[in-house]
Amino acid sequence: AGPLESDHFYAVARIYSSLPPGFGADFGKTRLALQVLKRLIPEASSIDFWLGRSFELEGNLEKASECYRDARNRQDRRFEYLESSKIHGPVRLPKEGQDFGFASGVFTSPQSGLGIQLKLFDERIFDQARAAEVSGFGTLRGNFGVDLKYADAAMFAEVSWQAAAAGFWGGEDFYGLGIETKKQDVTELRVRRENFFLSATQVFSYPFYLKVGWSLRAFHRLIPWSGPITNLNIEDSDHFLQSGPFGELGLDSRDSSADPERGTWIFARGYFPGRELGSQSTFEEWWIEGHQYLKLMTRTALSLNLMTIHQSGEVPFDAHARLAGSVLVPGVTGGRFRDKNLAAGFGEMRIRIWGPLGLTAFGTLGTVSANYSDLFHAIVQSGGGIATEFRITRYQKRFARVELGVFAGEIVFQAVASTSL
Repeated sequence: AGPLESDHFYAVARIYSSLPPGFGADFGKTRLALQVLKRLIPEASSIDFWLGRSFELEGNLEKASECYRDARNRQDRRFEYLESSKIHGPVRLPKEGQDFGFASGVFTSPQSGLGIQLKLFDERIFDQARAAEVSGFGTLRGNFGVDLKYADAAMFAEVSWQAAAAGFWGGEDFYGLGIETKKQDVTELRVRRENFFLSATQVFSYPFYLKVGWSLRAFHRLIPWSGPITNLNIEDSDHFLQSGPFGELGLDSRDSSADPERGTWIFARGYFPGRELGSQSTFEEWWIEGHQYLKLMTRTALSLNLMTIHQSGEVPFDAHARLAGSVLVPGVTGGRFRDKNLAAGFGEMRIRIWGPLGLTAFGTLGTVSANYSDLFHAIVQSGGGIATEFRITRYQKRFARVELGVFAGEIVFQAVASTSL
């Protein structure tokens, strides 16, 4: 086969599979082009992989598994593609669209104000199994941050690892501890944070995985507390460090980590900083989440989500669990409610209106408390609302979302545009 002929069929296959719904996506034409390409280049395992991907995107996991098995039986240099498969790989799905370049986003929220984020990313480092990105952001409120990330799914057999470093400088609102705090009792904190993170993940029997790693976090209060401080007895120093290992055991069968429509994601995580490990305090944090995604109709999906966090010991103030901070709960101002223990749940009904534009209706329940036993009889705040989303593809976390809702009797309006990969 000539290079132009094979390139033509490859381009046809990728185009029809990459187009969003409503803009001409056609997996039938994708598979037809790939079958022709397979006859032209029968030794290429990557063709079987892309056939499997087309079935996986449509939700036919049985056919997808058959194609992936065929690809694994071929030993050409494009075997690395398989490490990105959700059926056989632990870390990340294949991405539709550009795999290197520059991205930007604009966001706003009650916490940060209006801001802009810039990102340089490259998912082609050495091969398709490694990725890196560097990003920075700034807001009109005077907040600034930088993030560095690196992921590698090829260095060790069947194990992927990630490393990340992040810094934040700026202000954030503190409303007090507990679920009954008043919005008017707000205090602005000027803080600086540095986070370092290293983890290794292995899928030992799909869809089950195990993740272990180390987390190092530093917090600095740059200026004294300002404004009234209610419902808080501050015993922390102006600077503190927490360091320790963590482990996570989970089940992940989602069809997309960025915008899932089918599957289940459940995990339990433990984090154990200690004085003997370089931390200034010793405490434990246990975190459990469960998410179920259901495809109801061609353009409609439902998600049901539950989560809880329990902390015990000498928990630093900045490590307290937060609604819409520690966990991603829609329609809640970031960091509005915080304490050592948290329980929350929400449901979302998402409808694709036209092409990349979608409409979401959500309902939310949540509470926080100083003691875990108090969660069972604490006041539970509730709310709901609607959101519009603009998402080019389900397989990248780049999106724009505008939320309007009510939670705990407070109107919340926030817009987010993410450049995350």
